[in-house]
Amino acid sequence: DAYYDERERVSTDYVAFARHVLDHYADRMTERDVQLLALAQKMNLDRLDQLPDERARAHDRKREQDQARAAWQSTRPGGPTAADGG
Repeated sequence: DAYYDERERVSTDYVAFARHVLDHYADRMTERDVQLLALAQKMNLDRLDQLPDERARAHDRKREQDQARAAWQSTRPGGPTAADGG
């Protein structure tokens, strides 16, 4: 979860920065720079929209991995050991 929390924080900061610059300085920027900053803002907003699904998929993968590990450990002679996390 720390990875996704950090991605959310960074994208939120990028959006806030782009919005501030566009709101206060767009009239002093070239059209190209305004468009690039608007694109960066849109891309980070899109990223923020995708994060909940990415986080859910990561949790699903982790759950599947944990189940596979538990199944594998249960078939080993002697069962899980402290080194295996069990």
